[in-house]
Amino acid sequence: MKRTVESHASFRRKIQAISCLFACFVLLFAPSAGQAAYITFQDEFVEENGTGFGNVLNTLTLQQQGSATTEAGSVLWDGTNDVLSGDAKPQSQTVTVAQLTAEDFNASNLIIILNLNQTGSDPWLDLHSFTVRFYTSVDGSSYFDAPYTGSTLALTPEGNGLGTGQAGHVFRITFEGTQGDVFFGNDDHRIGVLVDTPIDNQANSGPDNFYIGDADVNHVVPEPGTAGLILVTVLMLLKRKVGRSPLS
Repeated sequence: MKRTVESHASFRRKIQAISCLFACFVLLFAPSAGQAAYITFQDEFVEENGTGFGNVLNTLTLQQQGSATTEAGSVLWDGTNDVLSGDAKPQSQTVTVAQLTAEDFNASNLIIILNLNQTGSDPWLDLHSFTVRFYTSVDGSSYFDAPYTGSTLALTPEGNGLGTGQAGHVFRITFEGTQGDVFFGNDDHRIGVLVDTPIDNQANSGPDNFYIGDADVNHVVPEPGTAGLILVTVLMLLKRKVGRSPLS
C-alpha cells in the first residue's frame, strides 16, 4: 500500500512538473490579456522555518468545517473593516501598503506564498484558482484583481515539511504598466485574497494560509520534480548542440 501511495504521488508530481514547464514557455511568448496584474505558478517553494502567523504578513487563512473536504472563502476590505467570508479563519486580514513597505516589499519583488497544513498518507490538495485583490482607494470602492487562472495544481507540503510555519508554494505577481506604482502610491491601499472555487482537500487537517513574501529575500527554490525536468531538458539541448556537425 505504501508503494502505491508513493507511486501515485510521483506520477502526480511528474504530470504537474510537465504542465508547469509548458506554462512557463507559454508565458514567455504570450502577452497577458490586458489585465492590470496576474499571478503565475512556476513550481517553486520557500524553504524556511518560523513562518507562523505572528512572523509573516498573513492574508487569508482557510480551514474546512467539520468533515468537509473542500474549503473556500475570502478576506476583503469594506472601507472600514476586514470582511471575512466562507471558511476564512480569524487570522485572516487585509494588509496595507504601509505594512508592505515597512518590510521592503515593492511591485517587483511581491510574491504570495501558500503554506499547507496537511498530514497523513494523502496530504494533497487541489488548488483550482484564487485572486489577490489590490485596493487603490481608502474606502475600498476602487480596486484591481490579480488572478491565478492556470491549470489546477495538485499540491503537497514541500521543503521543511508539514504544518503552519514551514515551507510554502510560491506564486509570482506581475503588474502591467504602472499598476504596481498606483497601488504602492498610497500607504492606506490594501491587499485582500479570495478563493471562490473551493480547494479540494481530502486530508482535512489544519488551516492553510496565504501570506505575502519577498522574492529577493525568501529562499525560493524550484520544486524537485521541476528542477529535475529542467536539468534533463537542458542536458538534452546541450547534447544536440554538441552533436551537430559544423557543416550541417
